[in-house]
Amino acid sequence: TQGSGMGGRLSCQLCDEAFYWLAEADFAVSPHVQRTFGIKGWFRFRDDILTIYSDFERFRAFTDILRSRLRNVWTFKAEEISIHSVAMLDVTVMKSSDGPSVLRWKPYIKPSNRAVPLATSSAHHPSVHGWPAADLARLARNSSSCGDFEAAKLHTIAHLVAKSHDPARILDAMLAHPYDRQSCMPTCLNK
Repeated sequence: TQGSGMGGRLSCQLCDEAFYWLAEADFAVSPHVQRTFGIKGWFRFRDDILTIYSDFERFRAFTDILRSRLRNVWTFKAEEISIHSVAMLDVTVMKSSDGPSVLRWKPYIKPSNRAVPLATSSAHHPSVHGWPAADLARLARNSSSCGDFEAAKLHTIAHLVAKSHDPARILDAMLAHPYDRQSCMPTCLNK
């Protein structure tokens, strides 16, 4: 596979632009193409794509064309296919029992070591620099129910305490950090 250099300042933007013109501009985001292949939703952030489709055979034909369009630059593969739920970035999206067109979401906690604070020079989004307390606000935003938020919060705290060299410091930071409690409420409580 060819591509831009990892870690280069413009790598993400360059790849986004190239992917858009190779795969999306006149194909994946075209309403006509989406109707033809039964694509109900196409959601992309960088190299993570969530596709909702109505017919697997038409979806397979759609992905065959995408692979063909991208073959000299990238490998396009489905990492997860499910009729119930799928993880994208830090959210698990799932069908709701409220009807076929209703989706729920809850935090997807990646199996990575998040027990180390980011350096102040990190290029990560500013919202994660209030770690670990800011993580609670993120978990709340990524929850469509209070139960999902509570489960993710308890898992995160247990993970941080277990992985940390100074668990008391982690807990103190989470409890003492001045964050807006309203922003840490799941979507269901903000209505």
